[in-house]
Amino acid sequence: MFKKNINEEYGGIELTDLFDYWGCANLNAREAKILCNKYISDIPERLYHLTENIKKENNEMVLDYSPKSLIPLWEWFEIESKFEKTSIPFYKRNFFTKNISNYELPTLQTFKIALGISDYYGETILKNFDLKLKWDYFTKPKNLASVNQPVILGFPKKISINPRIIVYNCILELHENGYDKMKLYLAYNNLSNYFVSK
Repeated sequence: MFKKNINEEYGGIELTDLFDYWGCANLNAREAKILCNKYISDIPERLYHLTENIKKENNEMVLDYSPKSLIPLWEWFEIESKFEKTSIPFYKRNFFTKNISNYELPTLQTFKIALGISDYYGETILKNFDLKLKWDYFTKPKNLASVNQPVILGFPKKISINPRIIVYNCILELHENGYDKMKLYLAYNNLSNYFVSK
């Protein structure tokens, strides 16, 4: 689906680590800058590949960055997502894996598609919230979630939003509770309860 250098690693970081609160916490400032600049500059390409992947299935979905476009997009993703059995020792379980029953995790291909979905979700926020928002990153304090990761900044009280974490939480709920095409749209609405949107 994506070009060759977006495989199991992205900018030297494992793709799955981008969906973890603390997956990039140990990067130094230079490494964080390289990762985030590359991630942000590649968003248009990932969105293009996401759109092309949808078109291949003759899907007439319209991705116009409206909040309601999140509904058919997530419905499509629910069908595309796959899980696989894995054995993770107790001491290696992180925030996400300890919440997954039967030791099942999304496949690498599902993570790749989820990356494009996360970008689209993030861009939808940028285009619809009446705030001066942007993709960026922060390196301090180190004890904050999503440190050194590409996030959306510009919210009041220095709040940052990590679209990949939101999408991953939706994936967990999909796996635990079953299909719900409204899940990502509802996550957007929950966000708009706290911040003024256009």
